[in-house]
Amino acid sequence: MDLADIGRYRRRFIVEFGPEDSGLIDRMGLVHRTKRAAIIAGLRLLESGELERLRTQVAELEADLATTKAAGTAAKPAAATTAKQDKAKADLAAERTAHRRTQRALDKAQAALRGAKAALAHAKTEAGTLRAERDRLAGLLPHAAYCRYCDKLVPEGEWAEQATAEGVDVYHKPHGYRERRGVIGRPTTPLFQRHAPGQGTR
Repeated sequence: MDLADIGRYRRRFIVEFGPEDSGLIDRMGLVHRTKRAAIIAGLRLLESGELERLRTQVAELEADLATTKAAGTAAKPAAATTAKQDKAKADLAAERTAHRRTQRALDKAQAALRGAKAALAHAKTEAGTLRAERDRLAGLLPHAAYCRYCDKLVPEGEWAEQATAEGVDVYHKPHGYRERRGVIGRPTTPLFQRHAPGQGTR
């Protein structure tokens, strides 16, 4: 601290320092370059009232800090409640999304089941139609044929078959097979002829 030149004016005060203050005046003397300057700076600060203003500001800041801490403490439960609400909303949204996925999968499975049931019903209908056609054709098939050698109807258990270029010749096994275009004068043995699959009708 710079002090005005006091000229020849001198006024002395004796100040005694105890052990607890001796170190303080030494430190402040170093800061202000002399102990006298440090003491005068302290006196001027007291005279200016700045110290009281600083104390008032400190008190106001401490009050503001306490208010802020109280508001923060009060805000914690509200923040926790808001966080819980946000989590509940997120969980609900996730559950709804999962439900929609499940519903789509269920709809797809139900559609596949309906298709399978329709196909099964159609297959049953087809099977019934095929059985009816089989039974109808079975009723049309011959179960006995006339043999000229035996001069009677012989059952199908005594038949045999011989493939030819024109179809399949069915003959009576006891007489063997002789094709119709055999040696002149010798009767043929086929009882009848049927066409193999894929062959045309004669």
